[in-house]
Amino acid sequence: MGMQRFYDEDEAKEVLLRASDIHAQSSARLSRDELVKAAAEVGISEEALVKAEEQTREARLMAEFDKGMRAGFYSHLLIYLLVVGFLLVLNLMTSPREPWVIYPALGWGIGLICHTVSTFGRKSDWYQTSFRMWQAGRKEVELSPAER
Repeated sequence: MGMQRFYDEDEAKEVLLRASDIHAQSSARLSRDELVKAAAEVGISEEALVKAEEQTREARLMAEFDKGMRAGFYSHLLIYLLVVGFLLVLNLMTSPREPWVIYPALGWGIGLICHTVSTFGRKSDWYQTSFRMWQAGRKEVELSPAER
């Protein structure tokens, strides 16, 4: 009989993660009962599994929220660039000696900077509050009219 191989915690996680990915590619979906059973077989408590499920759900929701926030920001940026570009051309054609385009570009630019910070500042209170409000709005939409 050969010697038994031992894995450190990181190696074991990596092997199990890869095995899980391979299993997921080759089979149908896993039921929650099957997930609980598989976790128990590798020594993971149901409490740890529940916590991991909540963290996974939260991470997916955060990713969906981020995607929407970034899409809104890039839309705002594109419109800003198009309008300010148009105003610049208009300024150069009508009164090239008076650079009035600076004023709307700066005013709108301040708003764009605020939008940038709110979109990419994940640790800010505003971002967290926006995420919670978005999440609460999603929960309301998911409820049927009879449940409201």
